[in-house]
Amino acid sequence: MKNKLKALSDLIAGVIAGAPAALVARMDAAYDTMFLARELTQIESEQYRVQYPALEFRQHIPIKNSGLNPGAKFFVYRVWDYMGMAKWISSYADDLPNVAIRSKEVASTAQAFGNSYQFSAEELMQASMAGLPLEREEANAAFEFMERFMDQVAWLGDAAVGMLGFLKHPNVGVTTPAADGASSATTFASKTPAQILRDLHAVSLAMQTRSKKLFTADTLLLPPSVYGFIATKPVSDLQPLTTVLDVFKATDPYIKTVMAGPAYLETADAAGTGPRAVMYRKDPRAMSVYIPLEPRAIPPQERNLAVIVNIWGKFGGFILRQPLAIQYIDGI
Repeated sequence: MKNKLKALSDLIAGVIAGAPAALVARMDAAYDTMFLARELTQIESEQYRVQYPALEFRQHIPIKNSGLNPGAKFFVYRVWDYMGMAKWISSYADDLPNVAIRSKEVASTAQAFGNSYQFSAEELMQASMAGLPLEREEANAAFEFMERFMDQVAWLGDAAVGMLGFLKHPNVGVTTPAADGASSATTFASKTPAQILRDLHAVSLAMQTRSKKLFTADTLLLPPSVYGFIATKPVSDLQPLTTVLDVFKATDPYIKTVMAGPAYLETADAAGTGPRAVMYRKDPRAMSVYIPLEPRAIPPQERNLAVIVNIWGKFGGFILRQPLAIQYIDGI
């Protein structure tokens, strides 16, 4: 027996001695631990998602989605106006000026838009094995992209379908602060707190004057960078805890809400490269975004070994009824 074991040992030793050095190293390395890497890997129970910019159009712009027939292709609203005057007359006057009313119709379009998601029968089984709610995640992604589409069109418009945006409307007036900052600049970063306050109050007061007191702005949307600047800039060295934003909100007679708007504001000026602020009256009678049909899913359809779900809705874009109720501020 001992002879047989010795013979077997000599045979193995001979095989190893005759094997390439790399093979011997691999054989040694293959058994250098009693645990496999997979056995020492922990998967966190919490799952993480890539973050995207917030969707803000519903927060800042009035929404109109009731009373709109989703089957309509065009929406028309009527605007009434009065024409005439009064004058001094004599006892037998027969030339009294006539007063009349006139109306006009303003039309806007509504467009269908959509996307879809799909998964195969095998993917569904694999997701079940991995503990991943595949169908729910796919649906959430599809609806979020629908919302992002509406958000972009509401802010910037889309010339291809004739829709105008809240930040790019041709009927809105544009003002620029006085060029009396450092090196004759108009930007807030180049100005003193007193100059910044003067510029903001001037726009607020000018809106009321220009509209003959019909419209007073109640909301100011600032680019995030500009908002952060005035929200942290002390109004003076003697009042380091009171910022320019604090003083403006406390002293302006009309503006009630000052907020950092969407990132689109950082490049929304006339040139498309610089920041733009918007001062406006947040009133659905003056402006709104039309959503005749909120995004919805059509029942799933089977296609070979896959299932596809279509999402669709109808969107009418930004409608501005009263141009005097909004003002752009560039050069800040």
